[in-house]
Parts: sequence; C-alpha cells; structure tokens
Amino acid sequence: MRLAAVFATLACSALCAISAAQVRQGTTTNVSIGTLSESFSAPEVRLMLQGEVLLPTDEHWTMGSVFMAYPSGFTGGVNVAAGDVNGDGFADVITGSGVGAQPHVKVFDGRTGGLLQSFFAYDPAFTGGVSVAAGDVNGDGFADVITGAGAGAQPHVKVFDGRTGGLLQSFFAFPVSFTGGIRVAAGDVNGDGRADIIAGAKAGAPNGHVKVFDGNTQLELHSFFAFPGFNGGVFVAAGDIDGDGRTEVFVGPDEPYEGFNGPPRIFILLPSSGPAFSSFSFQVFDDDAFAGGVRVGAIDRNGDGRADIMVAPGPGFPAGMHNVRIFDALSQILLDSFLMFPNNPGQGIHIAGARTTKVPPPCMGNANLDTIVNFRDILDVLANFGSDCAAPASD
Repeated sequence: MRLAAVFATLACSALCAISAAQVRQGTTTNVSIGTLSESFSAPEVRLMLQGEVLLPTDEHWTMGSVFMAYPSGFTGGVNVAAGDVNGDGFADVITGSGVGAQPHVKVFDGRTGGLLQSFFAYDPAFTGGVSVAAGDVNGDGFADVITGAGAGAQPHVKVFDGRTGGLLQSFFAFPVSFTGGIRVAAGDVNGDGRADIIAGAKAGAPNGHVKVFDGNTQLELHSFFAFPGFNGGVFVAAGDIDGDGRTEVFVGPDEPYEGFNGPPRIFILLPSSGPAFSSFSFQVFDDDAFAGGVRVGAIDRNGDGRADIMVAPGPGFPAGMHNVRIFDALSQILLDSFLMFPNNPGQGIHIAGARTTKVPPPCMGNANLDTIVNFRDILDVLANFGSDCAAPASD
C-alpha cells in the first residue's frame, strides 16, 4: 500500500526543482506533502526530500519541488493529500482549497508537476473549505479523490474516480443538521482490498467523533469518540501499523482545547473483523501545555513495510523546536523529527503521506522523497526547472 505525506505554505510562483546531481537515486520513495494551515498563508505546496544530498536544510532533509496550488493572493490555506491517481507509479499531489475560496480541488502529476484534474467538489458558492484524501475505493488500481465539506455545509462526503474524474459516491457522514465541517482520510480498514472512508467531525461535534464507512457499500463500519469531553474537532489519517492487512485509524485533536484532558496526544483505533475494536493513545509533543492541536499522517519511515505515524502541530508551537515528528506506532519510539518552517514559528502545519515505487525526475526531486513541505526561506538552493517539468497552473 502506498503511503504519503503532504504540507503546503508560502511563496513560489511556479514549480521549482533541485538538481538531480544533488541527490542519490533510488527505486522506492516515500512522498510527504504539507501546507501552513493558518489563514494568512499563501497556497504554496512543497516537497521535502530524504536521502544523501549535498544541500541539507535540516539534518538529512532537503527541499524538493515548490509550487502554488492556487493564485498567490489566496491566503485561506490548502489541504493536501497524495496518491497515484493516474496509475503511473508516482504519487500525485491532491489539493483542496481552504476557507474563503470556492471548493476547488486540483490533482497535480507527481512525475511532471502538470495539472491532471481541476474541479469544484461542491457548489461553487460554498467557501468553507474542502478536505481531501486519496484511496482506491472502486478497486480499479487508481487512487480515487475523496472530499469532505468544511464548516458551513452539511457533512457531505464525495468520492471522485481518480482515472475519469466522475462522481462515484455522495453521502452524509453525520446528521445533516451538523454544519461544523468534516475532515476525511482513506484506508482499507476492513481488509477487503479497497479503501474505506474515514470522516472526522470538526469543531462543534462532541467527544472527537469519528466514523468509518465501507468504501464499496458506504455502510458504517465503526463509530467512536476519540476524546471524551472534547468538542474542538479532530484530524484523521490511516495506515497499517501492524502489517495485518487492516488499516488503523489515527486521530489528533484540533484547537481550541476546550474540554481536552491532558497533554497533546493522538488516538489510534485498531479494527477487528467486526464492529468491535481496540485502541490506545500516547503523547506526541513534550510540551504538556501546548494546546494548538495535533495533525496526523502516515508514512513508512523506517522501511519495515508498516505505517509509522507522522504528526505536526497546530498554531502556537514553540519556536526552534522540531515540529514534525515520526513515531513507530506500536513501540511509540520517536524515529525522526525535523524543523519544517524555521522562518514561520508558531504557524500550524497540515500533513499527509504516500509511498511511490518509482523515482521522480529532476522536477520532483530525484531522491528518496519522504516529506512534501512548504518552506520559503531556502528557495535560493533550488535550481531551475528540470527539462521534464511542467509548471502547474495556478488559476
């Protein structure tokens, strides 16, 4: 199963590239994508590369490609995901616009950076933001695009065919009276070989409510409360942490922490063959008083064939601390950590993750990709466009 991580943030007008001579080639790569999540952040998406490099930015992590997913004047944030939508073996980048823009979803080719799909997931008049995820829901070998409507809309989940862009599914994850918004993730929770759909309620729903739906039938598989007494909403992700063929569900609390009991931690659900499940939780940041929320993702950091848990903070995280962390889920051992945005302390980060089986060309970085990230302060180390690169559209 492919895993990926996604981050997005600040300022590059087109796809940038690091020279292929600067990184060691490989045959299997992890890809992470990310964004700065606060409303004053430009819609920039960046890739962070892991491997032997000549220009390390923080330990063994190096900047890869950088591009604007939407017009540079939009500052409502970007939601991100990764998955092989076109079936070429490269993880493609999926973006969903944040608050203040139309519900615009885009898919960028992971090999060339070109725009593969561009559409409005909901009524163009809706500006509450759209959450995105990727997973092969219909079993055709292509990752499908899953969306969740943000605050101000009914809890509407949609699934779009990754190959054709056609609408595959449309349903409400929670009662239609709930309009606080939802976040989505995907993973094979029931072990049937197809991605199931995970929906986490945003602020206003009680107790950190999460539901899991069969990707094929839309039947509810699980419904649980990750954080009793907490009404601030949740982030969700998924990955198979124990290698049993069933995907576990990761849940992190959003801000504000009103009603949240204890230090910043995440909740992990371990599914079984029926509706029953087991679970555990653990602390992911050392600052017990940090109340900015925990964003979650999955990636096989140590290459053991099992998903590891990647976390990033919401706003208010102390400056100078390594804010992205990767844990072995079962042992809870910290495998890696790094400072993603040294020039943007205190801003929250959105993350997600994916694994690709081929090495991207120079335009996407010719290395072992492990995290896609937004990072404006080191653009001077980036080379010109690779010859195979297409600058993504920013309309």
